[in-house]
Amino acid sequence: MKPLFLKEVRQGRPLLIFSLVVALLLAAGKAVVGRAFPGLGYERYGEINPLSVTVAMVMLATPLLLALFAGAGLFAAEADHGTVPILFALPLSRRRIWLGKVLAGLALTAIGSALFLAIGALLLPDAFRTLPIPAYLPELCLAMVSVFAAAAFVSALTPYVVASFVGTICLATALGLGLGLLWGQAGALLFGYNPATDVALWGFLVAPALLVASALAVTRGELLQSARKLLFAGPALVAGLVVTMAVVSGAARYATRYQRDRVQSISAFSASRAAAVLALTTHGDPVPLQRDEVGKGWERRPFNWEQGQMGDLVRGPLYRSNYQVVLDLHTGRELWVHRRPFGGEPEGLACSPDGRLAAAAAGPAGLTWGGRLGGRLAQRVVVVDLREGKTRYAGIPEALRRQQLFAIAELKWSAGGEHLAFMAYYSAPSGPYGLYVMRPDGSSAGALAAMPAFGQWAWSPTEEVIYALDRARLRRFHPDGRPAQALWSPGPLPEGAALSLAGISPDGRWVALVETREATRQVTKRVRGLLMEQEEGYTERLVIHLVRSDGGEHLTWSSAAGGLPEDSQQAKLAWSSEGPTLFALVGVGTDRAHQRRQLVRWQPGEPSLARVTEVEFPPDPAALLVRPESDELLIWPHPGWGQRARHGAMLVDNRGRVRPVPSAATAVQFADENRFACFDDSGRLITIAGSPPHQIVKATNLETGETNQLYP
Repeated sequence: MKPLFLKEVRQGRPLLIFSLVVALLLAAGKAVVGRAFPGLGYERYGEINPLSVTVAMVMLATPLLLALFAGAGLFAAEADHGTVPILFALPLSRRRIWLGKVLAGLALTAIGSALFLAIGALLLPDAFRTLPIPAYLPELCLAMVSVFAAAAFVSALTPYVVASFVGTICLATALGLGLGLLWGQAGALLFGYNPATDVALWGFLVAPALLVASALAVTRGELLQSARKLLFAGPALVAGLVVTMAVVSGAARYATRYQRDRVQSISAFSASRAAAVLALTTHGDPVPLQRDEVGKGWERRPFNWEQGQMGDLVRGPLYRSNYQVVLDLHTGRELWVHRRPFGGEPEGLACSPDGRLAAAAAGPAGLTWGGRLGGRLAQRVVVVDLREGKTRYAGIPEALRRQQLFAIAELKWSAGGEHLAFMAYYSAPSGPYGLYVMRPDGSSAGALAAMPAFGQWAWSPTEEVIYALDRARLRRFHPDGRPAQALWSPGPLPEGAALSLAGISPDGRWVALVETREATRQVTKRVRGLLMEQEEGYTERLVIHLVRSDGGEHLTWSSAAGGLPEDSQQAKLAWSSEGPTLFALVGVGTDRAHQRRQLVRWQPGEPSLARVTEVEFPPDPAALLVRPESDELLIWPHPGWGQRARHGAMLVDNRGRVRPVPSAATAVQFADENRFACFDDSGRLITIAGSPPHQIVKATNLETGETNQLYP
């Protein structure tokens, strides 16, 4: 086989001469064009030299052309010149003949490309400075192997060199488009750093199938003159592509498989009534990598969780597992584990109030371990019966099947679990988005509101109706398709004002809304003996609204009337089942650093708000929760990043009695970026503690201070 290899290399010397001539012509052409058109070669400050960029792109494309030349004439030239019988008459098996010619073609491609780039580096240094060509050498080598494999495959099927050139270009274009769609639309990212690396690596993974198919065509083709070679080459190529996809998909899924002990980041989004089950999203990084901005490679180092994937320097990990998990808070057992698309909407997960059903927004099936463009959009809804462990529905809702680019998010169950509502956001600039509702089996899917300006929306805790703010108007939506009912509107809001839905009372009779208004504060100062009024920034004015669910009554409280303290800002509201009672923790004072907190309450039959107690409360609490089957309100301090809390946790009832919770002060630590907290049905406080990559779900008994780790 060695003489055959050397013969092929000697016959391929024109390819080396071609690479040398192209390098010299490129350098000469750049000099001539740069002198004839000085503006093209002039590099302004902060701008890129267009001529140097063009030359650099030609230098990156020329090695691919050399690979095309070396592979296209590999076997087609022998058939074109009638030397196939002489070639196969050599005392070598066809398998060794094929191997010798392929190795010789690869060697000629490598030598010609190295010669071309070396001469270009000497004669065209400004092109190398404009575009870091050495940084793209790994991708270039992978692409060269892919083009050569495609050319060798087509060369084994046609007896004409020209047909081999044309066929290789068509096949390479088709493979390139297919891989581009696979990477860009299906979300099949291998590294996820840049398109050049991923697409080149995908092409390299396809190369073995092309080479095996060409080998079968040569060894079984009967002197390359009959159609028998197609019977081996075609099925071999299809089988090779299928095997490659299966292996790569399995490897990616194995690398991103769910491992409970590798969970690093947790985000909770939904809990059932009394928190019997908890729905959360987990992230884990088996192989964290980072890549620098220039793109000269990557190195293994810990992933910077604080920066996340923001910025140019931190591009994220090699493989990042993303799963949606529904957790049984009694036993810590996972009731359901569902893979979610990377980069999909994190709010697309919810469990029903009775803890029987769970729903998630899912991405497209297939190789969705990366996520890009359409591949990252969660377009399907999956509904699972947690008690039976069966899938009740999985697919695109009927009302959305004609749409192209949209994302499903904000899934919420009705009080009885009879309906599932969600928001659909469209990617098209002119496309609408809306609120949709469906039954657990996917039937009766329809749009409740098209293009709403929702601030917030929520199901009633007692009825199958939805309350939503649509363009500063409180509306009541029915899932059976009846027209929406307008309950209340504050009228035209002042400039800078905002209205939000704060919560619905447990008996479903009252809807609480919070309105904030910005106002300019006028300050009178004496300047050089003269009294002058000056503006001193913006302050917020707080207004709390209560609207009856049937629209029959409306209560409003502000600092001017109704019991809110002067300079009230930033209210947090919570409903107690006793009464029901509305608690509002209100910030007082325009100075955020020295702002005081007051707790006020309202009960049915009272005309105004009443101050609960004179105790000083935390300025920015992490949790404001009402204990189940109790009138006690838990107020938990949030110290912030790297700070110690100045206030302890406390329980306050609606009569103003304060009870500190010292036992839980050291047991519970809220995550800074995820202040999730709830009570389970046994009265334990459920929190997410710590910061990535060491976040956990904890359950704490407020009476004894006993803490248990539930997850992971």
